[in-house]
Amino acid sequence: MLELLQNNQPSKAYSITTIIEEGLKLHKLGALESAAELYHLALKKDPDNALALQLTGVIAGQLEQLDLSIALLSKAIEINPKCAEAFNNRGLVLKKSNLFERALSDLDQAILLNPLYVEAFNNRGIVHRELGAYKQAHLDFTKAIQLKSDFVEAYNNRAGLYLSQKLYQKALNDINKALAINSMDPTSNWNKSLHSLALENFRDGWELYEWRWKNLSNIGRPLHTAKPKWSGEKNKRVLIWAEQGIGEEIMISSILFDAIEVCEMLVVKCDKFPSSIIFKDKNHPVDESSYDFHLPMMSLPKLFRNTKKSFTNTKHPYLHCDAQKVKAIRAEILKGQSVKLVGLSWHTDSKIYESKKRNVNLIDLVKLFSGTGTTLVSLQYGDMASIIDFVEKNTGQEIIQYNKIDNKNDIDSLFALILACDQVITIDNATAHFSGALGVETHVLLPTTADWRWGISSNKSYWYNSLTLHRQDQAGNWKAALKSLAYKIKNKRPRI
Repeated sequence: MLELLQNNQPSKAYSITTIIEEGLKLHKLGALESAAELYHLALKKDPDNALALQLTGVIAGQLEQLDLSIALLSKAIEINPKCAEAFNNRGLVLKKSNLFERALSDLDQAILLNPLYVEAFNNRGIVHRELGAYKQAHLDFTKAIQLKSDFVEAYNNRAGLYLSQKLYQKALNDINKALAINSMDPTSNWNKSLHSLALENFRDGWELYEWRWKNLSNIGRPLHTAKPKWSGEKNKRVLIWAEQGIGEEIMISSILFDAIEVCEMLVVKCDKFPSSIIFKDKNHPVDESSYDFHLPMMSLPKLFRNTKKSFTNTKHPYLHCDAQKVKAIRAEILKGQSVKLVGLSWHTDSKIYESKKRNVNLIDLVKLFSGTGTTLVSLQYGDMASIIDFVEKNTGQEIIQYNKIDNKNDIDSLFALILACDQVITIDNATAHFSGALGVETHVLLPTTADWRWGISSNKSYWYNSLTLHRQDQAGNWKAALKSLAYKIKNKRPRI
């Protein structure tokens, strides 16, 4: 089979079946490009080979070539409309493309063609969950488990569904069943970590959080170094390095002060943002000879935040910026008026699972300030002009876009803009972390699928003492959260 790849020509000595089988071996090993070459060789022999088309489409989907993947899988289905696997695979790509209704239709068809198709039931459950159809999702995951009692992925998916519904004991039961089947499964251990952290069982949660390196694809690459990981040894030179987004960096920075007290020297390699600590740019190398130990940033809580009480060690606020710059921005926006200034952030483009459920309609926030004389300013980054224009026309409330600041790339100035506000209202995004670390009164709107870091029911954050949390009481329904928010913000007076 090596000669086929080297010559890039189908050999008459090999049948299409053999070529595809060899491609599948490479595919299962993760050698996607080599597998794709063999599938292409099969297609040169027979351009209408439905299996080769399907497998080529699967690889295109794995490589994020979603339009190509859908086209190839559609052609495979056109040639063989009785192939349940092709419908399942196209359904997965449609889901990845956020075309959930079309994905659901394909998965329905896959199950119709094969009523015992375990993976299709599991995948349909995932789509139902994305659509907020929790009852149908539960039925699908349960059916998959009934068909395959050792289906670890289905147990984990049903556990995730239970977590979304705040059914914590049921979630834990499913996670433990998955771990009983495979104690080394990364997803099961990761889910148990999130479950433990959400319930404030920090010691176990942080220990299991180390499974993130085997489960998550969006946390960056581990640092390549010969130096050992730091486990709290005193009077050492320690390098702390960023692994996730700037929101996590800001959040964990609250623990750096604990680390400084026991280190001879602390170097932090991360995104640049203002602080009393000096940071190294994460894109630049740090000489190994300059440190004795290293640690990824999200492993710091394992050393310093093992109880809820330990979070009270944080010194608030722990981020600062130029007071004169703050004063100048506030004066320019308010133009001498003695009115309240409120910053708004309502949207995230995060690729994290279910993150879109965090987003709030801007018009619903703006209506809370109708007739109050409050000045509103956007803290959102990106081009929001059309959305803001629509809301202004439909509410009569101006929303200032302070265009002197690039809210995405000029973090120093964004911090000053946040500090210029009397209050900040935001969803769960980086703004919540920025505002909390700066000590600004902040109100965070949370969906039922809120991240572990916000706990399960409290209206206060143990990470930031200036935050108040407002939670959905029903999936997809912001009414209760907005009512809670309206009550909390109504009596806030502008600062002099």
